[in-house]
Amino acid sequence: MTYIVSAPRIIRIAGSIASLAVLWQVVRLCQGSFQVPGVEEFTTSLSQFAGPPDSTSFFGGITTWLWKAWSFLFSLVLIAYAANLIGNVGNACARIVEVGFDQYRAEVREAEEQARRAQILADARQRRYERRQRQREALRPRDTTNWLLVGTLLGLVLL
Repeated sequence: MTYIVSAPRIIRIAGSIASLAVLWQVVRLCQGSFQVPGVEEFTTSLSQFAGPPDSTSFFGGITTWLWKAWSFLFSLVLIAYAANLIGNVGNACARIVEVGFDQYRAEVREAEEQARRAQILADARQRRYERRQRQREALRPRDTTNWLLVGTLLGLVLL
């Protein structure tokens, strides 16, 4: 079997490899040998509003742990976003090389128009569903017996 090597295919492969290289930083982050630039500074600036945690108290230890967990999760999201961005840019560059910039822009405009039409249809469907739900609610009699029972039991417990 022979493979045809073309510039778009090479660009897609390079984009995938670059995306995987960025995703590898998650492994390094979990090992503790990597930090996303700016996340620690951002977390530190946010923690300034709450004041310095008291590491001697129980809640100070929890607060410190929560800030570290938030920083870790924020770093994971940033790495995943960067990897996705790099992969999408690689695919877009490959498509531009394949069909040309003008044709690529026409395809993007057409895709945006289809997404807009689909959103209009989905919104209309949602409005019809909500209207039918309101009509069903209007036809259905309200049963207040359960709420009276719950209120009575709650009143007995609280008194």
